[in-house]
Amino acid sequence: MKLVLFDIDGTIMDWPQEHKDSFGAAMKKVFGLDDFKMIGGMGWTEQGIITESLKVHGFSEAAITVKMPEIMDAMVEYFDREMAKSKVNLLPGAVEFLEALNKKGVLMGCVTGNLEKIARTKLKKAGINNYFKLGGFGSDRISRTELAKLAIERAEKDFGFKRDNNVYSVGDAPSDMKAGREAGAYKCIGVTTGIHSEEQLKEAGADYVFNNLKDDKDKILKIILD
Repeated sequence: MKLVLFDIDGTIMDWPQEHKDSFGAAMKKVFGLDDFKMIGGMGWTEQGIITESLKVHGFSEAAITVKMPEIMDAMVEYFDREMAKSKVNLLPGAVEFLEALNKKGVLMGCVTGNLEKIARTKLKKAGINNYFKLGGFGSDRISRTELAKLAIERAEKDFGFKRDNNVYSVGDAPSDMKAGREAGAYKCIGVTTGIHSEEQLKEAGADYVFNNLKDDKDKILKIILD
């Protein structure tokens, strides 16, 4: 059995504006902030973004930690309401790539900074949630490396997965490559479908970097399946 761990935003879909807006909406609801400024973005975990942003607004880490569950609930509430009248834009070739892996019996999971409920809503909206049997999500930990480790542990516990040079990490950000490498992925595969360059991904530990999942589908599948 092989395990492929995917980032979501910038790798298989665009980052919806409704998701970005959920941060400000949650801060207004929980703290009454009208001028919320978000620190971080692509490649960060939700809890990391929330923590660093609120520090800039003068909140202590202890105060942020206490309110974190309430903030995350408010984000999910806003996102679900707004996404009910919107759509998710999948990147070219994403569905075909996932289906090709699925046909070969590859176990797939997410390693994403997204809160799990937000991630699952996006995946369901896009019609691809069934491909992702497990994951490490931004609601689990702040560290992306810990999310990757958690996803592998869940594969071992829930699906009988046995690690033996058979874990692959796919993402568009240096943090995806770093997390995969530190979690013990056999190969880290970068795609330049986000905001980062080939050089940045390689510097962060990518073994391979491709343009996208559509044009380079066969090359990436060969790396994973051979």
